[in-house]
Amino acid sequence: MITSYLTRLDLDYKPKGPDGQGRNRLAINVMEPSPRCLLRPRSRQAALDYLRGIHLPELATYYDGCTHPKNECSKCVRATRARESWRPEWIVREDPSKQVWLLDNSKLGFAASGRCFGSWRALLDEVAVPELKRKSDLTGFFWQAQT
Repeated sequence: MITSYLTRLDLDYKPKGPDGQGRNRLAINVMEPSPRCLLRPRSRQAALDYLRGIHLPELATYYDGCTHPKNECSKCVRATRARESWRPEWIVREDPSKQVWLLDNSKLGFAASGRCFGSWRALLDEVAVPELKRKSDLTGFFWQAQT
């Protein structure tokens, strides 16, 4: 059952909302119940949660949808493809434009040699990334494999 309410804008009390116009708004957003892929994170936090073993596929804002026609992870190209093995000296840095860098020396910052990936998703597609721990130095934050 849907109930409608009459809203009068000529009342004495005029709440000031975010728009400054004194109007309240209600939005109803529908999220489709489609399967989500843990290997397609939308953000740094989603990628790091996945690497920590925290699987939250129900959060549609964390992961993009599954690309396999039958939603079978064990047969998906993204899950079964060969990835480059992780090297102990590698670190991951993120620049201000959200580009993800796989570098070989934490002391040199972005001056170290390495490769740039467009996103955390691209990094997970190409490299078998272990669980990472956040660290910092004079040049900023970076992520290094747990020891």
